[in-house]
Amino acid sequence: MLGKFKGNNIYEEYNTYGLKWTEDEYIFYINGVETARSSFASGVSQEEEQVIVSLEIPDKITHEKDFSSSFIVDYVKIWQEQ
Repeated sequence: MLGKFKGNNIYEEYNTYGLKWTEDEYIFYINGVETARSSFASGVSQEEEQVIVSLEIPDKITHEKDFSSSFIVDYVKIWQEQ
């Protein structure tokens, strides 16, 4: 566990979530504020990766209550430093 990744009033306000991927570590941001860093195990992935925007809801819900969730993505921006 790296930290808490909760934005401000997520049901009524837009929040920005960011990830900076360097050669040595991942740096996580919420609303422009650094929230965590990780270079766990052997560091960061050195392979080509795909970006997946997901809530990561499991195929099976293990409790009896109905489960639903949603989120609105205004845009995804990706850039590479030169």
